[in-house]
Amino acid sequence: MNDDGDRYVVAARAVLSRVTAFAVDHDGLGTVTVERTDASGDRWAIRRSGEVLNRVGTWEYEPLPSSRAPAFYRRTRFELVAALHRAVAHALAHSVALVRGLENDEDGPRTEERT
Repeated sequence: MNDDGDRYVVAARAVLSRVTAFAVDHDGLGTVTVERTDASGDRWAIRRSGEVLNRVGTWEYEPLPSSRAPAFYRRTRFELVAALHRAVAHALAHSVALVRGLENDEDGPRTEERT
């Protein structure tokens, strides 16, 4: 990489080290976020309205910290790249489901909510 590229990478890493959360999607049940779970490392949770996405791809209740077992952390914590990948995949699946729902609507696509 050239000197300019190296500077951009260093700057991006400096900014990323201060980021604590990314809002990824709003799936009708809540805003899906990717949130840093430890200040010193690369452990992130994908959260939505009191739930977390696990490695199987299903949402599960997130208990209070004092009630979380080590197995819970193994199921629901990811490195940043993996967490963003899973959260974006969830957002894309949600968007596809919305589009398919509109396509399958017997009255055709809607541009506004019906009352």
